[in-house]
Amino acid sequence: MDRSYPARTTTNLASAAMVHDWKPALLGAGGGCVLAMIVLWPTLLGMTITWQNNQAYQYAWLVLPMVVYLLGWHDPKLAVAAHPQPDYTGVFVALFAAIGWSAAYLMNIDAGRQFALVLAVQGIAMSTLGWRTYWRLAPIFGLLFLMVPSGDFLQPALRILTVKMIEAFAIVADLPHSVDGFVVSIGESKYIVLEECAGLPYFMLATFLGYCFGLFLYQSVSKIAALVLFGAFVGILSNGLRVNAIVLIDWIQGTQMPLTAHSNIQWGALIVALGLLFFALSKLADQAPDSAPDISRPGKTMRLSQLAPVVAGLSVLLIVGTVISLAPSVPRQPRATQVGSLPQNIADWHLASPEADWIVDQKHQTESLALTYRRRGQDLKILFVETLGPDAKLQESDLAPGERNLWHQNKIQKQSSCDASTCLTLLHTTWQNQRTEEIRHVYSTYSIGNFTTSSKLALRAAHGWERLTRGGHNPRIIGFTLDLAATDTAFDELAVAFRLIQSVLNTGNR
Repeated sequence: MDRSYPARTTTNLASAAMVHDWKPALLGAGGGCVLAMIVLWPTLLGMTITWQNNQAYQYAWLVLPMVVYLLGWHDPKLAVAAHPQPDYTGVFVALFAAIGWSAAYLMNIDAGRQFALVLAVQGIAMSTLGWRTYWRLAPIFGLLFLMVPSGDFLQPALRILTVKMIEAFAIVADLPHSVDGFVVSIGESKYIVLEECAGLPYFMLATFLGYCFGLFLYQSVSKIAALVLFGAFVGILSNGLRVNAIVLIDWIQGTQMPLTAHSNIQWGALIVALGLLFFALSKLADQAPDSAPDISRPGKTMRLSQLAPVVAGLSVLLIVGTVISLAPSVPRQPRATQVGSLPQNIADWHLASPEADWIVDQKHQTESLALTYRRRGQDLKILFVETLGPDAKLQESDLAPGERNLWHQNKIQKQSSCDASTCLTLLHTTWQNQRTEEIRHVYSTYSIGNFTTSSKLALRAAHGWERLTRGGHNPRIIGFTLDLAATDTAFDELAVAFRLIQSVLNTGNR
């Protein structure tokens, strides 16, 4: 009994000291988060809506509970060893996050705003704990970045990788095949690799699980990173198994199964992938876990430093609130019917649709105008899509030559035309009808005011500058649709037509 009493006393003293340290720290962190969320709550709400509506991110609901569990209950030694020592280092992180959020707000980049929100939380956490303690716990806090929907950046690469995996399987299995952009032909079967085929849900779920199990097993950053990469690899592998299983079954049966029959294969590939992940983790679990990080108890915290997380949150509130007030999201009025001011003739093309009107899409806050020019029995269709509000977005699918669910992008490349003073680059997108296999060629570019670009990022940067300076111009996309690919001469004519129409839109249609 005498031997156990000092041990119990030591534990009680440690617990009392821990409560004494954490109570003001958590109050400061709560105050900082409340101040930041006064202006960031719409961004948080947008994130949760994406989690709810997109299957690829439904795992994100588990991220915050997982972080809380890892910090408070998974390793009691870690909680006892971590003593908050608030300092103002995290304020600089919060300032950087606020500036990044402001830039993403002006440029209308959702993922940028959401990333900045998580970074602001990191800054408040760093101010609460002190940079030394935060740095030791950074792998756990890093899990919060998986809450950010990042499909816009990952999906294009995963889509290309899916095409490569199908092609590699066809080569290894010695199957007759051909690849044309995102269309893969295996024997008599044709497969269009859509964005939904990229396997983003597999990739994100497996990456999340790899990260979580890495945090369960290790404190070493390199070992955690290795498990994250292994999880990502498993996600890519599972999608490869899925698409190639579909190809193989179709080849064996001699028919192409309907899309509704793919669900069973999807579940099978997911089970195999998770089985592979858990098998690897079962082998790692036999190893001795890393020792808890040595976070020594610092000296006495100055009272002024306890306000650091509040200052971090207040910095976010002031900067973000100022930018919102300077560049409010006020939509402009739709255009009047002014088709008559557009060119009646472009080179040898004559306007065949003078009755066309601007059509307003209230849901997506855009307006569009479709014109048809005709020459020697051939049609040149021109589509303009312009945003009405600063938060509206332009989509490449707006330029689909028909119903969006039937027409899919096959190949995208850039073409340029130069005159004596400037060069104009257009995106040449080949669209294919999934049902009839018809082909259409769309030449498009983005513009805002007199600025034109084929880069969506450059357009958004220019849009941000327009909003900040209140220039009054909204982003637009202009597309020219042809049945056949344009020759070099015809492409130069398209460039001339674009410059002419762009000039009219900027001067006559205001």
